[in-house]
Amino acid sequence: MPTIVQYTKDQPPHNLYPWSIVSPPAESGCCFTDMQTIGDTQHQGPWSYAYSRCRSCGFTVQLILRAAPDPVVVSELQWTFERLFRRKKDAL
Repeated sequence: MPTIVQYTKDQPPHNLYPWSIVSPPAESGCCFTDMQTIGDTQHQGPWSYAYSRCRSCGFTVQLILRAAPDPVVVSELQWTFERLFRRKKDAL
């Protein structure tokens, strides 16, 4: 999955979301408590993701939030549940 984050030591960290983000190549001790989500959740293929950036040092990661459900599988599950929980008229 392509990313807009460039990891480098040669440039200072900066945030030009949604076009590009320059990040240090490794996290620091501050990243554990100072991370914030940047922008909205993005969707590409079956994946939903967002960018998370440290307020202190600028370290940025692309967080995979979830895989989008396959519409065919969802349709099959809906049909199965409707059938499982359908009551017969004679049983009432």
